[in-house]
Amino acid sequence: MLSNTQSISSSLRPHLDNDPFVSYSQALHDYTLRLWTESRRIAEEKARKRRNETEFSLTSQMPKYSPT
Repeated sequence: MLSNTQSISSSLRPHLDNDPFVSYSQALHDYTLRLWTESRRIAEEKARKRRNETEFSLTSQMPKYSPT
C-alpha cells in the first residue's frame, strides 16, 4: 500500500512541483517531521537516562551480602 502511494505521488510530482501551495505544504510537512523526530529522540534519551539512574539507585540501595 505504501509503495503504491509513493509511486503515485512520484508520478504526479513533476506536475505538482510548480504549484506553490504544494511546495509550501511539502516543506512544512518535512519541517514538522524533523521537529517531531528530534523531540522523540530527546524524549527517548531522557527516558533512558532516567531508567539508568533509577536502576543505579536501586542497586546501590540493596544491602551488601557478606557471609559471616
